[in-house]
Amino acid sequence: MCSYESIKSSIRLLLTSASNGLSLNQLNADYQQYNQSKNIPYANFGYSTLVNYYILFIYLFYFFVFS
Repeated sequence: MCSYESIKSSIRLLLTSASNGLSLNQLNADYQQYNQSKNIPYANFGYSTLVNYYILFIYLFYFFVFS
């Protein structure tokens, strides 16, 4: 199992490298492409859906980057 920090780093890399942004489906597909066809493991970290994980991640990303 990957650590939470390594998953966050992977997602951050994918989001910042997409100049036109990513849909949630595209983010998961890109994550799968670079992580041996595995989905983002949101349930391992207590989130009931990928949407819940994504919303919190985006909020935290913008909070720390732009504050």
